Amino acid sequence: MWLPSGSFWIQPAGESHITAASGEENLIYLEIDSGPYLVEPEDQAFDNGERPVNVSENNMFWLTANDANWLDAGSAKISYLWGNPKATNGSFVKLPAGFKGSLENDTEMKAVVVKGSANYQWSLDPKVTSLSPSSFFSSEGQAKHIIEAKTDVVLYVKSVGKFAVE
Repeated sequence: MWLPSGSFWIQPAGESHITAASGEENLIYLEIDSGPYLVEPEDQAFDNGERPVNVSENNMFWLTANDANWLDAGSAKISYLWGNPKATNGSFVKLPAGFKGSLENDTEMKAVVVKGSANYQWSLDPKVTSLSPSSFFSSEGQAKHIIEAKTDVVLYVKSVGKFAVE
């Protein structure tokens, strides 16, 4: 299955699979939930009961501030991908061009720019950084990540516990 830019894919442990890319430039963010990550011959593949998930950004259910209490910013949208909001979880966050706001968390959070461009500033540092696809920011403990979207932006956010978009 060829997935467009901004897609999300889960490959269950133990299953055989082939990964390929067709673009002139390709980027993947690989996150291993638990290890060790072992490459084994196909004859050692096994079914652990999990099923693969392949979701295109165009085929996701996006929640607005009316639907999700994590969103105080009326123009932001969120699509829950995996996990438990009170524990470790992953989501896509969509910010429209012109968005000026923040992502705030009380615990560990990591974010990767999947699509778009923005200016970024951590609340404790006056330095402004330009974000583009594959850019990454993170924090441990309480933090406020200030974002000004130059274009439509999609972020993959992995958080331990809740985070808020304001």
